[in-house]
Amino acid sequence: MKFREILLPIFFFILLSFFFPACGKKGPLRMPEMVVPQAVRDLKARAEGNAIILSFGIPVKNTYGSPLTDLRGFKILRSVRKLSEGCESCPRKFVPLTDIEYQRAAGLLPVKGEKKEFRDSSVSPGMEYHYKVLSFNADDEFSKESNSAKAYWDLPPAPVQSLTVQAGNGMVNLQWEKVNSLADGSLCREPLLYNCYRTDEGTQFLFAPVNDQPVEATAYQVIDLKNDQQYTFRVHAARKVGEGWVESEGSPPVSAIPVDLEPPSIPQGLTAFWIDEGISLRWEGSPEADVSGYNIYRREEGEGALKKLNPDPVKGTIFLDTEAKKDKAYYYAISSVDSSSRRNESSPSEEVKVIYLP
Repeated sequence: MKFREILLPIFFFILLSFFFPACGKKGPLRMPEMVVPQAVRDLKARAEGNAIILSFGIPVKNTYGSPLTDLRGFKILRSVRKLSEGCESCPRKFVPLTDIEYQRAAGLLPVKGEKKEFRDSSVSPGMEYHYKVLSFNADDEFSKESNSAKAYWDLPPAPVQSLTVQAGNGMVNLQWEKVNSLADGSLCREPLLYNCYRTDEGTQFLFAPVNDQPVEATAYQVIDLKNDQQYTFRVHAARKVGEGWVESEGSPPVSAIPVDLEPPSIPQGLTAFWIDEGISLRWEGSPEADVSGYNIYRREEGEGALKKLNPDPVKGTIFLDTEAKKDKAYYYAISSVDSSSRRNESSPSEEVKVIYLP
């Protein structure tokens, strides 16, 4: 085959490819997006005292997923209208309210889960407020708008007084005085409810209350807490305004440390028998998940009090007493110990008797 005959089909293939490009619809050419901070997606708003509190997570990446190394701050946008207008479908005009600088130590980047709060004190009674946030970098390049967060504001209730706390096992009981008045001292004609807040592992207060819905009673039990860790609590009175709630300023805070005071159950099924090496004990493990081990007690026949044999709790459910003396009768009992800081211990089990006759 001649060289020309080989090149001719290739030439026609290239020519057809030029005039008849590959299938598929091509869109218009677009300029690539700028590398700007990712948008805030979790903006929340809550009316408290004489202000509306905003909370949102700080972005840690740019739009293309690269680390956000030059975050400079946030621009707060706000839309305001009267509660009496009541037009949910009407368009809202958001205008800049203020800029917030993002301050961090030199060389440190935003950390995932880090939160920012802003207090808008320029509020008026009988108004509905909507907010959005834009993050921007050192070149004043802005992210897309955040989600919209809504809050209502009117005269708040008076603060809660006489908050007391009582700690228990993984929980605390809160109790306070009933609130009947507004912040200006006037009598509140509608019923007031309450929201309870706590710190998260001893740090700042969580933005959302621990109760799912405002509570009517003047007492509340907070559960699922970690024992031996200090928590601080405060309670806000809540007044229904529009579709939301306006809360009082927080009560004076109180602190408590949940603690486990309940001992494990008494071990069951203790048996004792002698072998050449000593007296072997076996028993059934206690069912509680926080049992850290067992204490072994013994007394010789004729002795009144049991004596503990082990310096630290025994981890398993088998123990060999190698210090037993031949031709002696012994009584044994065991107890279970939990892993709390108090090392709560159960009462001793029923005693079992064995004579060491190897």
